[in-house]
Amino acid sequence: MLVGIISHFLMKKKYGVDGLIETVTLRGARLNLKDVFLEIFTSIITISSGGALGKEAPGILAGAGTGAFLGKILKSPERQLQILLGCGAAGGIAAAFNAPLAGVVFVVEVIYGELETRTFIPIVISSVFATLVSSTLFGVKPIEIPSYEMVSPYKELGLYLVLGLLAGFISTLLIRTLYHTKDIFFGNSSPSCIQTCPGRARSRCNRPFFTPEFSEWDMM
Repeated sequence: MLVGIISHFLMKKKYGVDGLIETVTLRGARLNLKDVFLEIFTSIITISSGGALGKEAPGILAGAGTGAFLGKILKSPERQLQILLGCGAAGGIAAAFNAPLAGVVFVVEVIYGELETRTFIPIVISSVFATLVSSTLFGVKPIEIPSYEMVSPYKELGLYLVLGLLAGFISTLLIRTLYHTKDIFFGNSSPSCIQTCPGRARSRCNRPFFTPEFSEWDMM
């Protein structure tokens, strides 16, 4: 309810990853810092209270907002502001997931859509140092992957092919369902504080079905 009230009465624009891409490509990387940090604040409330929200978008937005804030202080031109915003976004996702390469690839492919030397090098440096700071402050929890050997390579490779096709079909269905559901909620005139209630209630109903191991991993 609090997230809905803040979104409806205080925020003029909701960015997210798609809004961030639009800002970089069409609006000269000019972010409304008030809306950015309010969106980060509502994301913190949602995640800390057990809401169904991942760390990717808030991490990207937090880093991009920090880069935009620094660019505003330095009165940077548009091109330099785009680089600062991209460096912040890469650092945010790298620190959130302890994955510097993921931060670099995400910004280059999704936000910029192109690879240039003058943007690639600063993004790499930002991702590496963000991961270093995050690892120093919070420590590194390595993922233990059990050993695996193929018993029948030809049969198993065929099953993996089927699994890939099924995963592609289910992923497409999931994306279409998400966009359709989004259109339903945003197509009506009800306030944001009311729109968030069904999702919040559904998230709470799902909590008893999560195992402690899954919950611990999700909060990492």
